[in-house]
Amino acid sequence: MRKTIFWVFGIVAVVVLLAKSSDIATLFETVSRGALIPIIAAAVFQLGKYVMQSVSLAAAFGAVGEDASWRRMVPLVFSGIFINTIAPTGGTASAVLVIDDARRRGISPGKATSAALVAQMGVYSGFIIIMIMGFIILQMTGRLDPTAFLGGMVLVVAVAFFAGILFVCRKNKEMLYSLLAPVERAGEKVFVKFRRPAPKPWAENLITSFSAASDSIATNPMVALSVLGFSTLASGLEMLGFVSVGFAFGLTAVNELIAAYVVTNIFTIVSPSPNGVGFAEAAATLVLTSYGTPATISTAIALVFRGFVFWVPFAVGALLLRRTGFFAKKKDETEEEKALQTGYLAGLFIFVFGLANVVFAIVPVMPSAYELLTTWFSVGNVFSGTWAVILGIMLILMTRGMIRRSRTTWAWAMVLLILLAVAQLMSAKTYYAALAILVLAAWLFRKRSSFDRLLVHESMRST
Repeated sequence: MRKTIFWVFGIVAVVVLLAKSSDIATLFETVSRGALIPIIAAAVFQLGKYVMQSVSLAAAFGAVGEDASWRRMVPLVFSGIFINTIAPTGGTASAVLVIDDARRRGISPGKATSAALVAQMGVYSGFIIIMIMGFIILQMTGRLDPTAFLGGMVLVVAVAFFAGILFVCRKNKEMLYSLLAPVERAGEKVFVKFRRPAPKPWAENLITSFSAASDSIATNPMVALSVLGFSTLASGLEMLGFVSVGFAFGLTAVNELIAAYVVTNIFTIVSPSPNGVGFAEAAATLVLTSYGTPATISTAIALVFRGFVFWVPFAVGALLLRRTGFFAKKKDETEEEKALQTGYLAGLFIFVFGLANVVFAIVPVMPSAYELLTTWFSVGNVFSGTWAVILGIMLILMTRGMIRRSRTTWAWAMVLLILLAVAQLMSAKTYYAALAILVLAAWLFRKRSSFDRLLVHESMRST
C-alpha cells in the first residue's frame, strides 16, 4: 500500500510541475534579473533555515530522552515540505514521516509522537516571536492590516489552544477524556449508520501522546527551550532571506521587507491552499506595493522568495522522499503481496488516465497552464468530446477489476490502451500521448502474471 501512496504522490507532483511549468520558467527568468550576491545570500539564509529546523527536530527527540542526529533529520524536513504540499493536513502529514522514521530506529510510537508534537509547537511558537516583531514595525509605520492581524491572532489562538491541551493533560487527563469521549462515540455511531467499520479508538491514544509531550517539556524544560530557540532562529534566517531578496531588486527598506515577510508567512500558514500557493505571493506583493514599491519589483521579490521557500524545497523533498525509508519494501514481501501491490498500482494508473480524459473533455477551455497535461494525457484530439468522456468512464469502471487483479479486466484494458495508442498515431500524430499510453500498456503486459484471478459472478460459481 505504501508503494501505491508513493506513486500517488509522484503523479500529483508531476501534475503540479507540468501545470506550473510556465510559473517555474518565469521564476528562473526573474531570478536572473536580480543582483547575484544578495540572491546567493538569500539561498544561504534559506538553507540555514532548514538546517536549524533539522537541529530543532533533533532537539525535540532529545526532549523525550532519545538521541537523534540533525543530519538524519534533513531529509525528513524537506520531504515533510513536499508531503504537506501534496497532502495539506496542517503539518500532520510530515509528522507521520517523523514518527515512522523514529519507529525504524527503535523509538516507541509514543515518544516519537511526543517529539513530533514538541517540534511542531516549536515551529509555530518560533514564528510567533518573529511575527510580534513584525507587527510592532507595522504598527509604528501605521500599516498594520486588520486581515494580517486577524490571521496572526488565529495562529496565536491555535498555539495557545494546543498549549492549553498540554497543560490540561499534565494536570487532569480524566477531564480531557470526558470531553473527547462523546465525540469519539458520536463518530462511531456515524460509521455504524453507514455500515462502515468503526474507526479505532483515538481519544485515549491522543491524550496519551499529549500527556507524554507535556511530561517531556516539564521534565526537560531547558531542552524544550532549545527547541523554541532553534525554531526562532530558523524563522529569523528565513526573514533575512526575504530581506536579501529585496536587496537583490534594489529595495533596501528593511522595515518594509520585515513587515512583508511576516504577512507573507501568516498567509502561508492560514491560507486554504497548500503552503499558501497564490495567497502568499499576493500578500507579499500587496504589502510591498502599499509602501510605494513599484508593482514590478514587488512581484519579482514575491516570486523569487516563494521560489526559495516553496519550489526548491518541493523539488528537493520529492528527490529525498525515498531516502526517508517510509516507502521501503519489506524484505520478506511475498509474491502474493507483490501481486496485490501491482493491482493497486494498475488501478491507480487506469483511474487517473480515465479521470483526466473525462475532465479534459468536459471542461470546454483548459487554462494555458495545463496545456502540457492535455498533450500527454488527453484523447480528445482524436475523438469527440462525447466519445472521450465514454472512453474515460470505461477506464474508470475498469479500476475495480484491476485492483482485484481480474484477468478479464486486464485483457480489455490492454485492448483499449493499444487501440487508443494506434488512434493517436494514425489520426492526430500526437506522439507524446501515444508514448504515454504505450508505456502504461507495456508495464501492464510485463506484470500480466499478477492478474491471475478469473472472477466469476456468485450465481455462476456452482455451475
